[in-house]
Amino acid sequence: MSHFETTLQLKTTILNTSFQLFDYITTRPHLFAIALHQELGYPIEFMWNSDFKFKDESAPRVVLIHAYCVLPNHQYLDARGYVSHDLIVQEKPHQHAYYERVSSKQIEELTNLGRLCKEELLEIDSLRDFIKEHVHVYS
Repeated sequence: MSHFETTLQLKTTILNTSFQLFDYITTRPHLFAIALHQELGYPIEFMWNSDFKFKDESAPRVVLIHAYCVLPNHQYLDARGYVSHDLIVQEKPHQHAYYERVSSKQIEELTNLGRLCKEELLEIDSLRDFIKEHVHVYS
């Protein structure tokens, strides 16, 4: 991990989230990407798996593998800070992966459809505060 451990608990003056930094690399990366986008203005990209099958389902579905921001110099930024695209692909290898730039409106629509988990009360604000407190990692 870059700069700090993934077990770091997010703490802000607004609230303490019930999640750890690790959750924003694994199960909630779109929420951290939204906070990065809102705070720093970088576009968001999703990595999708177009052929994921849950154990109890026979038909495949499209699921989010990872979300991150793309910087103008083609570097990538997630909850860890700067990461290479090669590292993302290595950590989350999927034969049927594809990549898509997404807007805030698309993320909202996907969340309303139940394709992405919703944020908890003030979670994005807490993440933005966290990014501000650790700006040296994210800029």
